[in-house]
Amino acid sequence: MPRPWSLWLSTNASTTGGLNEPNWLLRMTTKADRACHTATVIGALQWKIQEVNSVVAPEPARYILGVEGVRVLSLETRGIDHLNPALTQQWHTTPMSQVQGAYVAEVQAPLWPNNVEPAEFRMKITAAHSAGVRSCYLTSPGLGEAREGAPPEEESNLESAAGTLATSRHDSNNLNWPIALDAVDEMSVPGQEPEAAATNAALAEQPGAAVTTCSTHPAGALFAHGEIDRFGEYRQSRAKRPCAGVWRFQTRDRQAFLSGSTFVSGILLGGALGILITAAMGFSIVVSAVRERRAAYRAS
Repeated sequence: MPRPWSLWLSTNASTTGGLNEPNWLLRMTTKADRACHTATVIGALQWKIQEVNSVVAPEPARYILGVEGVRVLSLETRGIDHLNPALTQQWHTTPMSQVQGAYVAEVQAPLWPNNVEPAEFRMKITAAHSAGVRSCYLTSPGLGEAREGAPPEEESNLESAAGTLATSRHDSNNLNWPIALDAVDEMSVPGQEPEAAATNAALAEQPGAAVTTCSTHPAGALFAHGEIDRFGEYRQSRAKRPCAGVWRFQTRDRQAFLSGSTFVSGILLGGALGILITAAMGFSIVVSAVRERRAAYRAS
């Protein structure tokens, strides 16, 4: 079974908490191609102020996107403005750098400070894998963390790669740290339906799609009634809802197809055995006839 991949998102906005840190929402759709070789991920990253009197400083204007655990075949980005559609950007190719085995890119979001509409990215990645006849594995990412289930020798370099890219650019403050966000990922495979999952994220099934919801916000404070909570870290680790997961999709008629294939294979195998038996019997008759002729010839 394949393993989930990792997605890194950081912005130039504050990540220190408090009312000057915006709330973030990531909406994604992940769709495999019909051959179950690649997947197209479309993400919309949106921020809002926490309260009416909140002042976000600095306002987000760009973000770093990083990917590890899959190959990124292409990346496109754009800004959205629903109030003034004329300002909505066209999809444009965004180059990615490979740093320490991870794919990273800095993306400008010039429409963010003017409104709270999302900035979008579209990637084609190798996050789809065959799961057998008429079935497909589709993986969802862990956010801002190492790949779940990766062996110890495969140490994650995503945070280091994002930090390297951030420090190479102007004003790298805050870009070194992943943002805390809520995420929704709707996954689908054309002509197939979700059948099973291997994930700890909150899940829901829809006709033809699987929806994963998760949050990277801390589960709770480490203090209770003004004193240190000795078991706070344990509760946080158990209550955390990771985003990473693996879904299996299959066609509705998969079992019927397999049963039919087995039936047809049985017929073909039976026919082949019949032909072989008939041929063997015919060969035996010919051999017997030849032996009889030889015996009669010698007797004469």
